[in-house]
Amino acid sequence: MRALARHRQTLLAAVLVALGAAAAAYAPTERLLNYDNADFLVFWLCALVCKGLGGKSGGHAYEGAFVAGMIVSGGPITALCGDVLAALLVAATSPSNGGRRFRASVAAASGATGLASLALLAPLTSELWHIPPMALFYAAFALAIREAFRRIGAGKTPHFQRRDLGVEFALGLSVALALSLCLALIWGPSEVFLSPILLLPVALLTKTTRLHDELIQHDHSVIAALTLMLQRVHPYSAGHLERVASIAEEVGLALGLPPRRARMLHLAALLHDVGKIAIDEELLDRPGPLSDEEMAEVRKHAQYGAEILGRVRRFEQIIPWVRSHHERPDSKGYPEGLSGGQIPLESKIISVVDAFDAMTGEALSGEARKYRKPMSIPEAFAELSGHAGSQFDATVVEAFCKIAQERWA
Repeated sequence: MRALARHRQTLLAAVLVALGAAAAAYAPTERLLNYDNADFLVFWLCALVCKGLGGKSGGHAYEGAFVAGMIVSGGPITALCGDVLAALLVAATSPSNGGRRFRASVAAASGATGLASLALLAPLTSELWHIPPMALFYAAFALAIREAFRRIGAGKTPHFQRRDLGVEFALGLSVALALSLCLALIWGPSEVFLSPILLLPVALLTKTTRLHDELIQHDHSVIAALTLMLQRVHPYSAGHLERVASIAEEVGLALGLPPRRARMLHLAALLHDVGKIAIDEELLDRPGPLSDEEMAEVRKHAQYGAEILGRVRRFEQIIPWVRSHHERPDSKGYPEGLSGGQIPLESKIISVVDAFDAMTGEALSGEARKYRKPMSIPEAFAELSGHAGSQFDATVVEAFCKIAQERWA
């Protein structure tokens, strides 16, 4: 699998290098009459520093304005070679360099620079006003190329670890446009050496982005620790939690949840049973019936889970969803006996998906629980439909059954 990914990345890099070189050679240069080696060197150094500052945080977009300056001051071919050199220098000095990073750096630099130079085809009155469209082209192509290499190399990542690509693209394009407009305004015979000042907002922005990424990584570490603790106590929960989280997000999207909220639903479903780490393992796995007192203790896991997640600020939104995932429309659920519209939609979704997976665990994955004989998938569908409107929300059951039937038909 890794060898195949490497071959795909190498092929993609070769295609992009050829495409970038062809685009750079085709781009018109008759407007670029005043090539200036000093200006080119200043812009190249700014692009190099910008790549180093941005790194994985988006440097491939932010340096677009300086690459556009390189194109105008040195020509498309020279700019392409300069940007590839800068990208290789940054990749070579990165503590996490590797074949994928080198291939991605070369592909993004050559492909984005070459394609950005095609903006010279626009009939603008001044060569300086080609800088903003070239910077935007560069940012868009570089971000798209980098994401393509990331997906080929890493494959599918857990939903709660995925970046919001829309935000990343919007931020990259906005920064590239702002820097390029400033560069076009200040560039002149004596002002070109002021362009390094534009690196200051880039440095501040990338520092902020890194801090944000570190906070997110901390949250992911907390999630991993919580799920690992639960899996150690209850081994069957590993596959169960992943399945519930994946399908819950899909049902949420089908019911109209915005993508960001659906991803939070994925996280809530992944952690919905975390409170069980505070419950006696013998009670949870006992094959026989429980007394009323023991059942009351087991039912506390929903409240315990909310209390555990309440220690992490990022989980604030999902706490009510975890607390209420055993509530019922007929108000016979727990811990608060909520009914109907009092129950968050996200809790209703987790309830349905969780129940289905618990009923069919062995049929889907071979994971059987000690205290329950698994049902067949048709039997589980019938069970959900039979309790729609009482134990489960009828709208959620309908949406879930449609998705599940397509998946396991």
